[in-house]
Amino acid sequence: MERRHPGHRQRRGGARGPARSPGRQRGRWRVGEFFRSGRADGLHAQPARGRIGAGGSLPVVGRCDSVIRLRGAPVFAVKPMRPGGSGARRARGFSLVELMVAMVAGLVVGGAVLAFAIASMKSNADYLVSTRLTQDLRSTLDLVTRELRRSGYDEDSLGYISTSSGSDFARLLLDDESATAGEFQCVIFAYDRAGGVVVGGSPEPGNGEIRGFRYATRDGVGVIEYAISSDGVTPACAGDAPDYTDYPASCNAGSGWCALTDPTRLAITEFTIRDRRSGVPTSAPVVQIRELDITLTGDAIGTDEYTRTFASTVRVRSDCFDATLSNCDLTP
Repeated sequence: MERRHPGHRQRRGGARGPARSPGRQRGRWRVGEFFRSGRADGLHAQPARGRIGAGGSLPVVGRCDSVIRLRGAPVFAVKPMRPGGSGARRARGFSLVELMVAMVAGLVVGGAVLAFAIASMKSNADYLVSTRLTQDLRSTLDLVTRELRRSGYDEDSLGYISTSSGSDFARLLLDDESATAGEFQCVIFAYDRAGGVVVGGSPEPGNGEIRGFRYATRDGVGVIEYAISSDGVTPACAGDAPDYTDYPASCNAGSGWCALTDPTRLAITEFTIRDRRSGVPTSAPVVQIRELDITLTGDAIGTDEYTRTFASTVRVRSDCFDATLSNCDLTP
């Protein structure tokens, strides 16, 4: 009886021969197919020394723990590919030098950020001081300008057209002459206000119709003071000062003078009123045209870095009409 090989089978038509298989025969592997299958699985196959006989086994180190049994074929040691390539180094952390370099870089960046923050805060504080100084001086000068433009207004002004005398409201006193000739630091003026009783064109102190501005030095700090008349009180350039012992300063009830600027934030270094009045050469009565140049300069308290100067020209809208021109320079 013919002994058949286990790997043979009978073909159709009675022919015998080895059965065709894509990659293996019964009981053994083709070496090429094994090598290609290892490549397809992402493994790196490397031939090893020696052979293993029938029934031998080779453990495969890969994604599974299967065992490939080889018979009569070269031995292959299969190793998996490392992630990122076979030459990738294992992470070992930072060395001492690297840590020191990183710390120095961090300190440099942190110092730069801190310096920028400090500079920004200082710039913002300086901007606030400068803005507040500008606003305080501008608002003070605007008030002085508006009040002087209104001076001389008289509700009963039409009653003086046919007379040789003028209204007492038209008088404007400049006093406390500074070191420069023609420049003054105090002005007293008047204008008619609603609610008063018309008494022959004379200002009514009880209705707050006589007012004044002056420059003074209090405790070594220059200030601008503002006065409004009241019952029994008429402002004068030599009147008593307000009380600066508390903040805000209290008005002086006897003289009517009050603090217009804040000596805790603003120091006035200059307040001058330049007289540019001129008389019109006509026969009596004559007309005096008043024009005043006002200069205001101040510093922020605690620093000499910021100084602002503002100037304004005031054209008094009510001209002084009087038979004697010198009467226009008297107290209203």
